[in-house]
Amino acid sequence: MRYLCMMIMGMMALFQTAVHAYNDEPGCFQELQRSFFPYEVVVRALSSRGITQSRWDPIARALNARSTTIPLILKRKASKMERDPLDHPFQADVAANLLKEVLFEVFKEVMAENGVISESDIKEMFIYIGMQQGDRWRGCLKSRFQ
Repeated sequence: MRYLCMMIMGMMALFQTAVHAYNDEPGCFQELQRSFFPYEVVVRALSSRGITQSRWDPIARALNARSTTIPLILKRKASKMERDPLDHPFQADVAANLLKEVLFEVFKEVMAENGVISESDIKEMFIYIGMQQGDRWRGCLKSRFQ
């Protein structure tokens, strides 16, 4: 009887593990979270909006440092959604929109911390950085469906 109970409990544990959702993000999507703000691209964006050159390095370094928090912020926001888009099956469109939202929040916070508060400048610089990442972004999400 004891053996039968242990066997049933073991099977239940296996079944729970098998049906539990798991993170289904493609590797390229994870890489975008960590490296969306390359130093050179950020500096060009800042330059294009007339941001003082003395601010370029501190802003680019702050974005690089803050990029380590992006995956955690994304996972936290995704887990609060009715259906987590990062879990299996990965919902590329929903996950991409959520990632853009998180990236913009982080970008805007770093800009504010460095005295850049013009909404139009912040939006234009973010759009510029996003355009520079466009091929990587599209390639990542496209490869997911091939």
